[in-house]
Amino acid sequence: MDSTALRYFSTVARLGSLQAAGAALNVAGSAISRQIAGLEASLGVTLFERHARGMRLTDAGSILASHARRQELETERVSADLRRLTGLESAILRVDTVEGMAQYVMPETIARLYSRRPGVQVQMSIPGTGNVPPRVRSGEADIGITFALAPEPEIRVVRRLDGAIMAFAAARHPLATRGSLALKELAGVPMFLMGQDTTVRRLFDMACAQEDVAITPVVVANSSSTIHRLVLTGAGLSVSSYLSMAEHVRNGSVVALPLLHPILQQRSIQVQVLAGRRLPVMVEAFLDCLDEVIAELAPFSTSLAPTSLAAPSPADRNHAR
Repeated sequence: MDSTALRYFSTVARLGSLQAAGAALNVAGSAISRQIAGLEASLGVTLFERHARGMRLTDAGSILASHARRQELETERVSADLRRLTGLESAILRVDTVEGMAQYVMPETIARLYSRRPGVQVQMSIPGTGNVPPRVRSGEADIGITFALAPEPEIRVVRRLDGAIMAFAAARHPLATRGSLALKELAGVPMFLMGQDTTVRRLFDMACAQEDVAITPVVVANSSSTIHRLVLTGAGLSVSSYLSMAEHVRNGSVVALPLLHPILQQRSIQVQVLAGRRLPVMVEAFLDCLDEVIAELAPFSTSLAPTSLAAPSPADRNHAR
């Protein structure tokens, strides 16, 4: 398979049009089109559906795009390993995460990683919970950290962290002395909540509906940092995972209060990588640092069945064949 044609194909698949691919590659769109046509002829399949607004992968194209991206990632990994052997270790680590993890856990993890691997450059993005798995699948992210309720195709979960939903109150709030809370105790309490497009809000609303508890938030925001600042005022409570509020709980300004409803225990925080991919050494180093940070955040930040990188599951092995 011609490497130039494959590179052109991969760029169009990622950017969605000949024009965008041509600009990225500094190559005429007509030249890219000829290469893709030749690739389709040699493989005997149609790789793209051509539309006025761009190019859309066919099923065959999706299979080839997955192969091409894995090949690119393997080339990156080998190059990094060779540089490491010469003592010139340098690597770019692309990490996608959710906003709550980005406020305390990620800075702590990245600081430790850099102190041990000064050649690393971390590129961290916060694309939104639902956008993390697709970016891991496409290779745009080496690691994805996101809230999840169900398995994702082509994704290997290397760590599962406790994402149970808890209530949080400022230390001076009257409810802060409670060891835990039932949902009915939140009725009438000013609540600061994330939007309904988030997993925390969907599960919280579902649990309240099951117990016939009516919650009318006084603030709805799409920024967890704003919600956290509101909690610190002592004017009301919020709900989220412990790891999202860990910094404030550790310094004593906020108290974590478990919520007594089983549905709120179902959510986990997954650390995701592309299934079947041989992971770079820097990913393993990152996970070691993450494990240390999580271990220091007891009592609520338990890791749920971390998975060894050295022992992929049978499904991953089958996928890699």
